[in-house]
Amino acid sequence: MFKRTLIVFIAFALAAIVVLGIVAVSALDTGVEKQARERLSAAAELVRLEMSQGMAGDVATKDSARVFTSSDHMVRLTLIAKDGKVLANTGADPAGLANHLTRPEIASAFATGGSFFDKRYSATLHIYMMYYATYDADPGVVIRSSMPLTELQAEESQLAVRISAVAAVLFLVFLAAGLLSIRKVSRPLVEMKEAATAIAKGRYDLRVHRLLGDRTQIGRLSAAFNAMADRLEASIADLEDKSYRMDAILDAMKAPLFAVDSALDVTFRNAEAKRRFGVEPDEDGSNRLMILYVRSREVEEFVRKVLREGIHGEMEWREEADEGVRIWNVSVSPLAGRDGGAIVVFTDLTEMNRLQRIRSDFAANVTHELSTPLTAIRGFIETLRGGASKDPALTARFLEIIDIEAERLHRLIDDILTLSEIEGGHAAKEPVSFDLNERIDRGVVLLEETAAKRGVRLVAGPPPSEGEPGAENDEPVRLDVRADPDRIGQMLVNLLDNAIKYNRKDGSVWVWAERGRDGRVKLHVKDTGIGIAEEQKSRIFERFYRVDAGRSRETGGTGLGLSIVKHVAMLYKGNVRIESASGEGSEFIVTLDI
Repeated sequence: MFKRTLIVFIAFALAAIVVLGIVAVSALDTGVEKQARERLSAAAELVRLEMSQGMAGDVATKDSARVFTSSDHMVRLTLIAKDGKVLANTGADPAGLANHLTRPEIASAFATGGSFFDKRYSATLHIYMMYYATYDADPGVVIRSSMPLTELQAEESQLAVRISAVAAVLFLVFLAAGLLSIRKVSRPLVEMKEAATAIAKGRYDLRVHRLLGDRTQIGRLSAAFNAMADRLEASIADLEDKSYRMDAILDAMKAPLFAVDSALDVTFRNAEAKRRFGVEPDEDGSNRLMILYVRSREVEEFVRKVLREGIHGEMEWREEADEGVRIWNVSVSPLAGRDGGAIVVFTDLTEMNRLQRIRSDFAANVTHELSTPLTAIRGFIETLRGGASKDPALTARFLEIIDIEAERLHRLIDDILTLSEIEGGHAAKEPVSFDLNERIDRGVVLLEETAAKRGVRLVAGPPPSEGEPGAENDEPVRLDVRADPDRIGQMLVNLLDNAIKYNRKDGSVWVWAERGRDGRVKLHVKDTGIGIAEEQKSRIFERFYRVDAGRSRETGGTGLGLSIVKHVAMLYKGNVRIESASGEGSEFIVTLDI
């Protein structure tokens, strides 16, 4: 600050002195020329006066030249006749001089009868001269006086040197006075500037103390500076608190959020946007265009459109991702203010659309599954009413079919309610400790008769290794778990029932459980059935999906058993997977954190 103030002061002082010098030199130049003109006109008038008193022209010119010529100024006088012939000249022999009628000042004097000045190069003397010519009507001649300009220029130069010396002295005096004044005034300002610079770098607690006792304007400025710093520190702290809270709120959002400027450069991304769209900023930390994150011209053009129109807008964007098509609702809200820009929020609709589709499919499937047995029941009732009831054998057969269809309806409704309970988070009771192997034995006993009717052998234990006898008669080792035993039993029965239905005659089903090294329980159900094709594996846990729809309906299946198995596994933070090939049997492996 001190240097800048000193430079400004020097510039102003120098400019003032230069302007003063220019004005002085200009005035000097004007004054010197005026004096020269007065001298030349006075010399010519003296010649005119002496000639009017009867003095000869050559004598009058010499006399006037003697009077007006000094050591510093040489005046030359000339008389010219109307034909341009030189009659007298104090500087040379008239006879040797050329005709002067073409000289500008002489020609003008003869033409107008007046007086004229001129400055030009003299071809006779080979120097620059000032000329004065005046017409004397009585003898009919022009009297011309002249003097060299070099003398005038020398005089001007001497005076200019003196003025420059005075200006230099004044400048040095001003400079010294300015240095002292500026140093005295700027020292406290420099201290405040250093304090302001430190505050700008983040030292908001810094204050100015040395000048607070000063009652001058600088002292009051220091007090005002400290008050401003106090308010600034409080405002910055408040803004930081608000910024931290806002960042925490935005990072807690489950929807990706971008803030972009008017050029669509990203100025902020929340945590979800970083997780979903990745891509870090440039190495220099500068912003990046939103399209580098989102990679969609469609979204980019929509954001530009909203910025142009200045109103909130929404669109649906289908992103082709590695895991499949993802559907987003893109909400763009323009920002008011000088810098403009917008907030862009991406809401993932993929799961919602999937659930909506599942609900629609579920409703359609439930309607279909319920209508089939109901239609059969109503059909047989109508037949009985129509007279078939008179035949006891036919009546007994129809009633048996009605009972089977009613039981099918009952199982379907039970499975739907079970699935609804599990999905609603109300499926599991308070967990209790029980022996999982004992629960497996119960399931085997419960379905043993059903399996026998279909010619399928149920075994509580793993299949024997090649060349070894079966292990079904071995005493099972106790496997303690904590869970809802009813839910685990229901899952186990569904897996066994599925393995029986899709098995071959004289086939086998093995069921066993083990605890892995990670502490989680794995429940295995392996069969020798028809197997599952590779393209069907991803769908068998869907509601109402059947590998063999005809066989499932014949055996009274509802199509919800494996879906219940999957949801029970999820209830206990686990999963279910299948190892199978078409025609080679299947093995279901359920992992449970129990």
